[in-house]
Amino acid sequence: LLLQNMSSPKASSPPAGYGMAEPPPPGAGSSRNHSLVEYGLRPGEIAAASVVWGALWLISILGNFLVCLVIHRSRRTQSTTNYFVVSMACADLVSSVGSAPFLLLQLSSGRWMLGSGVCRLLRYIQYLTPGVQIYVLLAISVDRFYTIVYPLSFKVSRGKAKKMILASWLCGALFASPACFLYGSSNDHHCNFFLPDSWQGAA
Repeated sequence: LLLQNMSSPKASSPPAGYGMAEPPPPGAGSSRNHSLVEYGLRPGEIAAASVVWGALWLISILGNFLVCLVIHRSRRTQSTTNYFVVSMACADLVSSVGSAPFLLLQLSSGRWMLGSGVCRLLRYIQYLTPGVQIYVLLAISVDRFYTIVYPLSFKVSRGKAKKMILASWLCGALFASPACFLYGSSNDHHCNFFLPDSWQGAA
């Protein structure tokens, strides 16, 4: 009996304050499998989170815009390293403008109202910008390595820096592309992660 109890794990329960909704029956709205996590927030908590989120959104836009403006206007700051910094600031701006307002709208309204197309675009941006920043940081580390270890024999020129930045964005766009196919909005008015029925049992 003890071995039977140990060999049959208990069903995992969601954390306190969260509820896992039952998946819709087959044929009801969508043929895909999905699970929905709903957040039980009070109106006061939603208002406080919206204010904090909105303030961080404005600070992010203003700060990253100023970084790009200062480096663009001053020739003394237009080094290869600062090219990478501008690229990271642009990725932050894309994330702030392309995803934060829609998430703020979803938080305040309690549901997703913009359809599957905007849902896929939002999730794509959310995966794109962190990936781009990771690849740009990798490019910065390569630039610093050659600058310190081989200061006379090798130098990352502005042309090479631009190519590395372009490669970072292309790699980020490529690895974020599955989000365009695995997210959508169904009749429950939430931007969810879906798996096609053909993937069942693949694991």
